Amino acid sequence: MKSMTGFGKEEDQIEQGRLAVELKSVNHRFLDVQCRLPGELSSYEMIFRAKIKEKISRGRIECFVEFNKEAVQDKELLIHWKLVEKIISELDKKNFAGKLDVNTVFLGIMDRPELLEFTEPQLSLSIIEKELEVIFEKALDKLIDTRETEGNKIRDILSEQLQNAENVLTGLRTKQQIFEKDHMERLTKKLQDLTGSSLDEERILTEVAILIDKGDICEEIDRLEIHFTQGEQLLQADRPTGRELDFLLQEMNREVNTIGSKTGSIEIKNDVVQLKTILEKIREQIQNVE
Repeated sequence: MKSMTGFGKEEDQIEQGRLAVELKSVNHRFLDVQCRLPGELSSYEMIFRAKIKEKISRGRIECFVEFNKEAVQDKELLIHWKLVEKIISELDKKNFAGKLDVNTVFLGIMDRPELLEFTEPQLSLSIIEKELEVIFEKALDKLIDTRETEGNKIRDILSEQLQNAENVLTGLRTKQQIFEKDHMERLTKKLQDLTGSSLDEERILTEVAILIDKGDICEEIDRLEIHFTQGEQLLQADRPTGRELDFLLQEMNREVNTIGSKTGSIEIKNDVVQLKTILEKIREQIQNVE
């Protein structure tokens, strides 16, 4: 079992700069991948999306890639010599060239960006391709590890809550049997008190049986037990089961609501409230399961 919440980051120093990949994931009904890459690395977005899709089925995934190039001293110097030569030629025509020393000319060039500029070294994607993919894979593995770690904790919590629900259900089945017997005795006595001996005893039992049948919750209890067993199986499955668990929880709630609407017993209604409370705790946890 995996959670949809996780984090993974990896960075490394390569020949042309420092690369860092950061991955974050949160809850989402489907798989939603958002990538933010530097312009020169934008061609890798589809590759990253495909790799994420191979290993993750649900969640909102945010992928951030940073590339910090080397410092200014590694930049390339570009002097526009044709412009410099043209300026010197024009100065020579006016007889200024002999009056200017080298330092003055140099400072003049340094002060004019159209004559001298520093340019970023050309980025070679072929050089960083392997390094970038390795860094991304490591960050993705870390993301999945954190999702698995949290997923295992969620599984333990869900298993405990399902066991609590099964314990309540066991007590509910016992109470239903006691309730049926007590209900029959009380209804039979009440009808006899109202009708005396004029009503056939067999008819009384028939009417009582009909009333009890309307309030019978054995079928709902049986289905709940099946659902709880299915829930335990899904918790141990080696695949994403978040959607299946969510659907199964809806079925559990439906059965519990039916039990609550069928009976007037305070004790049974208290168990129904307890079951609803447990199922709500399960629902909160399931929202974060892949």
